[in-house]
Amino acid sequence: MDKKTRKLLLAYISKTANQAEIAQAKAWIAQSAANELAYIHLYQAFHHKLSQQHRIIDEDAAFYRFASERKSSKNRFIKPALQLAASLTLFFAIGLYFYQNSNRTKPETAYVQLQTAKGQKNKMALPDGTLVYLNAGSTLKYDTSFNSTNRTVYLEGEAYFDIAKSTKDLPFIVDAEGYVVRDIGTVFRVKSFKNEKKEFAVLSGAISVENATLKLKKVMLKKNESLKIDAVSKPKAVKSQEKELRIERHPLEEIPVENAYEEWLSGTLSFDNTNFIELSKRLEREFNVEIVADPVLNTYTYSGAFKKMHNVYEVLNIIKQTTPINIVTNRKIIHIKKSTDY
Repeated sequence: MDKKTRKLLLAYISKTANQAEIAQAKAWIAQSAANELAYIHLYQAFHHKLSQQHRIIDEDAAFYRFASERKSSKNRFIKPALQLAASLTLFFAIGLYFYQNSNRTKPETAYVQLQTAKGQKNKMALPDGTLVYLNAGSTLKYDTSFNSTNRTVYLEGEAYFDIAKSTKDLPFIVDAEGYVVRDIGTVFRVKSFKNEKKEFAVLSGAISVENATLKLKKVMLKKNESLKIDAVSKPKAVKSQEKELRIERHPLEEIPVENAYEEWLSGTLSFDNTNFIELSKRLEREFNVEIVADPVLNTYTYSGAFKKMHNVYEVLNIIKQTTPINIVTNRKIIHIKKSTDY
């Protein structure tokens, strides 16, 4: 990145750019994934600098201090909070936002958030070089200390991780709604959607999975192993939050890592003993539709793969060949009921 571009992006980040400069900055960011990543790194560096300064006069002054890379020991006064947000739509939606800290004497923690909409899948590189393949309807975030003091990411949804080697011996950790996944030189997949079974699969290397809240002790998974965990309420639970863990451990068919990515990103839908409701939720994310399924259909389970399906109706028509269902679309909602004429 040359000095002129750097100055332009800093003006855009600090909100000192005019309309023409804003347009130029957005155009430069949209030119390539490399430019996009460079912008994210610069944004992180700028706000990391701000977080180290407990007292700042204003945004303009902060910008010029950062741009000139000068340090100052003078005491300054800060507004109650400094909030900035930037978003753009490229291959995925990026949200950068701040959580207010209840203790205002401490600097705020800035997060980078990566998100895919329903019907989309995206490949991205994290600041440490780790490759992430984010599935439809998923969100990944990490704080600006990532690759400096930690390599922890927070996932809601499904993603493949191809972990880069740390130059600082920082462990790579995925926090998936309380399930902590620790990497041991690995390519692995985590599926953690709300109110659905959690799935963990290792394509190479090994991982450990644990959950302190649910009292799940560390479980080790090695290459070509998968783990499915369903946390259900205990039948006679004293407290509603008490959960019973149903754990399934399965071997995986050995396939080259690159093939797994290609199939997954090309739209291949694989199911393994998946009930109808779970299948419907998967189809909703994959094709950006809304499905209302008759609960009685949950007794049906499916194993296999649908390859290169262009729309949800292609999948449903194949399912209809072996399952007694009627499909009705009403106001963009797909209603699926058990057929009595099968």
